[in-house]
Amino acid sequence: MLPQLFLSLLILAAQQGVGIRGQIILPTTQSQGRMEVILERSGAFLQKTFSDNEGHFRFINLPDGEYVVIVRAEGYEEVRETANFGRDGIAVMSLTMTRKDTQLPEDLQVLDLRYPRKIVEDYERALDESRKGNTAKAIKILEGVLKVSPDFYQAHNVLGTLYQKGQRFLDAEKEFNEALKFDPLSSEPLVNLGILYIQIAEQAQTKRDAQTFDMALDGAARSLNQAIRVQPDSAKAYFYLGTTYYKGGQYSRAEENLTRALQIEKGMGTAQLVLANVYIKQHKWQQALEYLDDFLKDNPRAANREEIQQTRSKVAAQQ
Repeated sequence: MLPQLFLSLLILAAQQGVGIRGQIILPTTQSQGRMEVILERSGAFLQKTFSDNEGHFRFINLPDGEYVVIVRAEGYEEVRETANFGRDGIAVMSLTMTRKDTQLPEDLQVLDLRYPRKIVEDYERALDESRKGNTAKAIKILEGVLKVSPDFYQAHNVLGTLYQKGQRFLDAEKEFNEALKFDPLSSEPLVNLGILYIQIAEQAQTKRDAQTFDMALDGAARSLNQAIRVQPDSAKAYFYLGTTYYKGGQYSRAEENLTRALQIEKGMGTAQLVLANVYIKQHKWQQALEYLDDFLKDNPRAANREEIQQTRSKVAAQQ
């Protein structure tokens, strides 16, 4: 059986014992290749690993103790998160990377008179704390912002992403919906809802919870289709919708939406890899080769280039 390029947290289901698993979330749909993830304990380096193409990583068979997971990547702020273990001895984490040049949303770059100056300054401070990896502090600041200005839809949206990082999925869902209530013409909260439901589906898949898996994928499809109605040229929405259909085994719909994403944003590496998997699943070897070749051409310095070349060779041998 050919290896999949676009891995999910399902690969962790067979792993037992104390460990950490997580996903690195980037504010882009471009492929970033494998990323280095560092594990520290008591302020000292313990070990490192690399994420897969979707940003998933894991550390297994760890002794008891408190750990810090660190991700550093060129062009992004460093992220540090403390691993919080559940009763099963597994810590599940989401680490959201922020570009170093990240600015306020365009409509807040000039002070919006709807919000007091201090509220906007607090919002900026929360963004800064999030970039530094101080998620709990950023959450507290944003919760304070929203007590004073409950219609601050950008704050709702950012707070939702921070809740999602902490596995507070119901709170995240609520905040994304609040953002939509105050700005129904924004596609970003809808895309974020789609990503949230995909993450819930992945976790349900590891637990073999078929009902939650199906419901989460249905929710992702509804949110992302709505995002496309709001913003028909959103490559990101088409990409995640295609990914949703791929995970649900609806390959023709996955192909349609991933192809559309590539029409809008040429060279989108992640879409090329998921499309390759769509065709591998259907034994359409020539089409899979075309998208693997496109990825290799468009990403000459990809960290996972050797792995993809090996997969390409196996696909070519099937013809």
